[in-house]
Amino acid sequence: MGTLKETLQNMISSNQQVMMYNALINEEQAIKHIKFNPYTIKGIENPSEYLQLIAVQRDPDAIRYITNPTEKTQLEAVQRHPQSIKYISNPSKKVQLTTIRKDPSAIQYIVNPLEKVQMEVVRQNPYMIKHIANPSENVQRLAIKKIPYVIRYINNPTEKVQLETIKKNPTVIQYIEHPSEKAQMLAIKKEADAIRYIKEPSEIVQMEVIKQNPYLIAYIKEPSEMVQMEVIERSPYLITEISNSCEAIQTMAVEKNPYAIMDIQNSTEMVQMAAVQKVPYTIKYIKEPSETVQMEVIKQNPYLIGEISNPCEKAQLMAVQKNPELILQINNPSEEVQSEAIRRLYKEEIAIDFSQNSGEKINNLIKSLNEVEETYEKRMLNLNTDYDQKRMEDWRHSQRQEILDHFKEEIELKATEFDSEMHMEGSDGVTLEDTLIEMTSNEEVKDIETDKPVSIEEKENTEILTQDHEAEITSNESIKDVEIETSGSRTLIGDITEDNGAVSISNLRIKDATTGKIEQLQSNGIDLSNQSSETIKKLLSGQKVETTSINGISNLIGLNKTPLGWGLTISKQLYGMAEASAEI
Repeated sequence: MGTLKETLQNMISSNQQVMMYNALINEEQAIKHIKFNPYTIKGIENPSEYLQLIAVQRDPDAIRYITNPTEKTQLEAVQRHPQSIKYISNPSKKVQLTTIRKDPSAIQYIVNPLEKVQMEVVRQNPYMIKHIANPSENVQRLAIKKIPYVIRYINNPTEKVQLETIKKNPTVIQYIEHPSEKAQMLAIKKEADAIRYIKEPSEIVQMEVIKQNPYLIAYIKEPSEMVQMEVIERSPYLITEISNSCEAIQTMAVEKNPYAIMDIQNSTEMVQMAAVQKVPYTIKYIKEPSETVQMEVIKQNPYLIGEISNPCEKAQLMAVQKNPELILQINNPSEEVQSEAIRRLYKEEIAIDFSQNSGEKINNLIKSLNEVEETYEKRMLNLNTDYDQKRMEDWRHSQRQEILDHFKEEIELKATEFDSEMHMEGSDGVTLEDTLIEMTSNEEVKDIETDKPVSIEEKENTEILTQDHEAEITSNESIKDVEIETSGSRTLIGDITEDNGAVSISNLRIKDATTGKIEQLQSNGIDLSNQSSETIKKLLSGQKVETTSINGISNLIGLNKTPLGWGLTISKQLYGMAEASAEI
């Protein structure tokens, strides 16, 4: 059951047991009834002010049953219970002020409070503005002047109010549902990080933020294409912070810095190509490079076949055509690739029985040939006479032939003549003729024993001594892994090739004694030809070296660590045209 008050209210509402006092009873009797139950005033037509006052004094909420209460009656009711103003249709200014002075929260029960009343409320308590449906601009300004955070309770603050609030604290923009562009700009100029609180910043605002700090792109959900371009221009690696970047933006990123490809998921062929054309080694960061991209990489550097997780057959074939030994870098090469590698090694068309675990045998073959090459290269560095070098050449030739013949017998191959001579395409070499001459010392050869397997060692000395030293030395022979220059903990290593008297080196690498690693050296278009030993030593030691190109441009070049190894870069152009190429 409800309270007595609720019971009486229900009775009045249903007109049950309501006495109609008009002309039936006198005022004295009415007073008795109202004192007993103030809600009976509902049954009295046009009750006097005295009766009204008696009713609201007994219960202020009884004013709801008075059709046209006098101002005095209204004041009596709200002074006793401010929230009873909810039952007054059009309270006067005095009644409104009296009410909110007693209880500021009662403003919520006034349908259209006067501006003066609104001002009085927020002056007492700025948070009460949340109870005002449409506060005037003056009221808004008064509230935020006292407490800026109350702007969160204003549905549509005026631009003037937004600006005044943000001047005090730019982070309050987070509480403005639709801030104006002026308000957005003011916020990020005062504090760039405020961009994180703006739901839909305009393009102008986005650009201003990126100019201040491009890393804040992370807080812009849908940056415009122009904004994305500005970000990439400043830092290509920030491509990771741009969701759903278009192909043009991705391409721009890798053109600025090819290594940005590692941060791009599901890159298109155009983006992949842009990266590998600048730095072929970036192929290792592409999960599924297209066939065209793979072929482009192998064309530039066949040794990168090992950096492609699942190279296509065309790429495999191109790699072994350039160097058959690269089959060692290919997991599960196809039968055609295996056949091509053997054909290149034998310079013959070979029919392979692939049922006999040919892949493992081919790998063993190439490893054995590499062992011979390693021994040959080491011993050649210590030979100073034509006669001794000729003997070593003959030994190398005989050992290679024996290994090839043994492989042919083991795998039971059928050989036919290969129509044309193999022409291997090598890597671009760097000519260091003076250095190579220095490396060919005049020391006497005391011993040419090798650390090769027994099958090689047993015949090495006999075969070298019995070779005809007057036979012509085969041209286009290579010496691999030659230590060219050393400075401090770093050593420059390369492969030396002699072709008809012309000496060159290729496959440049840096050996770092502090880490024990041997890593690739990328020249990045810088030609090191004809540089002195002293210059190369300075580069290895970390010094910047001044050089002059053929067109008279002076540059500073240096050796720098890269994610893929080492690289040579132009750090400063001292004079000449900025667009001129560095042909050092």
